[in-house]
Amino acid sequence: MRVLTEVIKITIFTAVTALLLSACGGGDGSKSKAASGPLSEKSFAQAFKKGNFKRIGRLTDEQAEKLSEYQGNYLNLVNLTELSPKQAFHLAKFRGKGLDLSGLTELPDSVAEYVSLSLAYRLYLNGLERISAEAAGHLANYNGYEIFLNGITLVEVEEAEALSHYEGQAIYLNGIRYLTDQGAEVFAGFHVDYLSLNGIAQVNNAQLTSLASFRGKGLSLNGLTEINDYQAMALSVFGGDELFLDGIAKLSDHQAEVLSQYLGGYLHLGGLKCLNDYQARALARYKGDLYMENLDALSSELYHEYATQF
Repeated sequence: MRVLTEVIKITIFTAVTALLLSACGGGDGSKSKAASGPLSEKSFAQAFKKGNFKRIGRLTDEQAEKLSEYQGNYLNLVNLTELSPKQAFHLAKFRGKGLDLSGLTELPDSVAEYVSLSLAYRLYLNGLERISAEAAGHLANYNGYEIFLNGITLVEVEEAEALSHYEGQAIYLNGIRYLTDQGAEVFAGFHVDYLSLNGIAQVNNAQLTSLASFRGKGLSLNGLTEINDYQAMALSVFGGDELFLDGIAKLSDHQAEVLSQYLGGYLHLGGLKCLNDYQARALARYKGDLYMENLDALSSELYHEYATQF
């Protein structure tokens, strides 16, 4: 039994969610005022030299081509609001850890086709609120590790089905607030290793059963603040190795016992603040790494006491 309730584990998945978002420009939510048109040749040269592109709201084709040669880890174009297919083609040649185009609020199909060719490890498109099925299909062809689409609030079934074919490490759709039963079934069929749907606060039993059948390595549902007994049982049989439920503030005795039977190696219950004796004893039986870093002192002591016995 590994007792890790007071240690925050940094996995590939959580590191991406926190560290990489801040590292690539959009994480702090701040934006510098961008110029109304392309920067002058002199201003662009200075921005390129410093690696600070926050004043770029528009590009010339020549500037886009130059940016493809940028040697930094992240190409942060978080204030870029317009992009032509030709410019997207040039930017796709950037070979770094992340290409951030979160200033775009629309992604025409012709632009999505070239953006999907990006050679960057990670692609950030957090400014999009909607995406067409054709554009989603193009993004599914992206060969990088992860796609961030946290601004999208609604995905129709056809669009979700197109996105489901992406075979990277993770896809982040944390802006989605509501699911339909059919939509949940489609998300369960995604081909990524990690699926993040942290914006969903409520689900019915059928929807959660579908999501729990996702066959990837990790499922993140940190937006859920409470679950019922049926849902706890559905989550406990999730076949992946990592389950994120950090939004749940309290569990019933039965739910604690059921979740302790989860067979994956990592269970995140960071929203729990207190446990009674029965819950502490039940969760102490979990065989993997359990993260409850916000427990009060009494609950933490109680859990540790039981954990040493198993």
